[in-house]
Amino acid sequence: MAIRARRRSSTRRATVPAPCLLLDRLTPRSFGSLIALYEHSVYAQSVLWGINAFDQFGVELGKRLASGLLPVLEGRARAQDPVSAALVEEILARG
Repeated sequence: MAIRARRRSSTRRATVPAPCLLLDRLTPRSFGSLIALYEHSVYAQSVLWGINAFDQFGVELGKRLASGLLPVLEGRARAQDPVSAALVEEILARG
């Protein structure tokens, strides 16, 4: 059963909505605001859902998802799903 739970926690369906914030300029104030917003939302959601939001499986999944986007942003690969493709297109359009 633990293996099954691990597999489920190591995947992400493209149909699950994921909010994304893009900034035209990154300033110390906007960066600090993003970090505070993120910390607050993670903590609040973990309390409401009664889960440990900082579990290692979730951290590892985030690392894999983020590292997979670097080649896409550098133009060496294509995005694997339409949501990532749209996000990368928006990021590249902003220069």
